[in-house]
Amino acid sequence: MTARPDERAASGPRTIPAVADETVTGETPEEAHAALLRLQEEYGRPTQEGGWTEEQHARWDVQWRHWRALVMAKHGYDAA
Repeated sequence: MTARPDERAASGPRTIPAVADETVTGETPEEAHAALLRLQEEYGRPTQEGGWTEEQHARWDVQWRHWRALVMAKHGYDAA
């Protein structure tokens, strides 16, 4: 029996919708991390039945990148 290919993989790469920068919160790494944890609590587990919407994935990704950039800057690394 041949396994059915994943529908997402068969449809090509996933496109993440754009998220406005003003949705990013936290001026310090600690504040940004707290905001990231709040999003995770609000959205639930991404592996739960139904998962996250594309907008939720995008919002979380933008917040995660913001938190990472703040942490990198705090420790003297270039986040690029």
